[in-house]
Amino acid sequence: MPRLYRVCCPSISEELPEAWLSPRERAFYERCSPRRRRSWWVGRWAAKALLREHLRAEGGGCPPPSPREIEIVPTPSGAPRVLVKGELLEVSLSLAHCGDRGLAGLADPTREGRIGVDIERVRPVHPRLAERLLRPEERKLLEELSPQGGDDPCTLVLAWTLKEAAYKALRPALPSEVSLPLRALRLRIRDRGRGGSAPDGVSVVYAPEEGREIALPAEAERVGDFWLAWALLPPAFSPPPPPKGP
Repeated sequence: MPRLYRVCCPSISEELPEAWLSPRERAFYERCSPRRRRSWWVGRWAAKALLREHLRAEGGGCPPPSPREIEIVPTPSGAPRVLVKGELLEVSLSLAHCGDRGLAGLADPTREGRIGVDIERVRPVHPRLAERLLRPEERKLLEELSPQGGDDPCTLVLAWTLKEAAYKALRPALPSEVSLPLRALRLRIRDRGRGGSAPDGVSVVYAPEEGREIALPAEAERVGDFWLAWALLPPAFSPPPPPKGP
């Protein structure tokens, strides 16, 4: 099972970014608007806290590297890769942030696959987004999930969060020229929750060609006004690791 880390961001003092961000990350942080800084920072905080837990366990309880020695940089696809003291760490990491909430997920790419996570606040969804997000049969499925019908913000945001998590897991494995709209991903649910509870037996299916499907197992959790979700791309479909070095 992948490891997850959830965090609610407190007030940010100048000491926190200075202690937790590498020089390259700090430079990006300084270029962000004040509003974006807080959200971007909380995602990095969740990811580095999770990575330090992982490195402490892998090191047999020895003190992990400092947060500044752990650097998270984007690959060409936008997926994060992790450098520890300048050396590539062979893990699959995904992070997300929404407001003052952060979520990070970590998986072993050779044993578990590539992970994607997402977090979204439950709120009304614009009709155009719903059209870009769902197929007709999925609208029917959401109507069955909620007593309020297919336009219930709770179930619409649930579907959005699950598909975004699957997108993050799947996108790096596809050629750059392949388009991957969220409507190309299909929800498959075995046991349907009620009243805003998370359904069981969820997977997000991508069919790259006729007769071939890639099913990404997924889970979602409702925490207050937020849906949190993760999805795993099986190892057989994961992309090769990026080249080492910054």
